[in-house]
Amino acid sequence: KSGKSVEIGNKIFDLQRLELYHENHLIKLTNLEASLLNLFALNPEKIICRESVLENLDLNQGGKDLNQRNVDVQITRLRKKIETDPTNPRHLKTVRGRGYRFLP
Repeated sequence: KSGKSVEIGNKIFDLQRLELYHENHLIKLTNLEASLLNLFALNPEKIICRESVLENLDLNQGGKDLNQRNVDVQITRLRKKIETDPTNPRHLKTVRGRGYRFLP
């Protein structure tokens, strides 16, 4: 299964299907959350700035023009799904003034 999925604590992210599982139960992700998680999963431990997130994702889906603040909102939503304690994230960390770092 190597290369096809990423373990995030007690959850598994399927890189081909862009699906998140916890104990074999599917956790519903929006397309944006799945794309965001995929971006981080493919770049573990790298600091990714908000600008890169905006560039790498099609954040203009449905005509919604997303800006850097919206990236923070999406990160917050994603943390609620992947973190045991979203207020004290272990996997998706904010790097002050730089962006975000994903630690599987």
